[in-house]
Amino acid sequence: MEFHCRQLTKHCRVCGGRLVVGKKSKRTIYSSLSYKTELKLAFGIDVIVDHIEIHPPSFCKPCKLSMDRVLHASRQNKLVPFRSLVTPNKWKAHTADKCEVCQHFEVLMKGDQ
Repeated sequence: MEFHCRQLTKHCRVCGGRLVVGKKSKRTIYSSLSYKTELKLAFGIDVIVDHIEIHPPSFCKPCKLSMDRVLHASRQNKLVPFRSLVTPNKWKAHTADKCEVCQHFEVLMKGDQ
């Protein structure tokens, strides 16, 4: 379970994509708790009820920009263009036999991408 939780920190809470972290990375990572109201309004994600063993704690810059577009448009009472909407990932509880998060990183570690 510890491995699973470590791997969750490498995923975006919103889109499920891999967060690139490192010295050479120029991508910014945002804490879900710092944007709890905005995530609820833009994507319907309630991070208050998130479980540490199921949901990643952060989200990526592309999702942040999409969230900003949605919030800006809603303040202006405008429709949001479809291409700017992100469908939130559905996170599932860890299972020993078939966990998508763990399996994804096991494949990456083996190099069988």
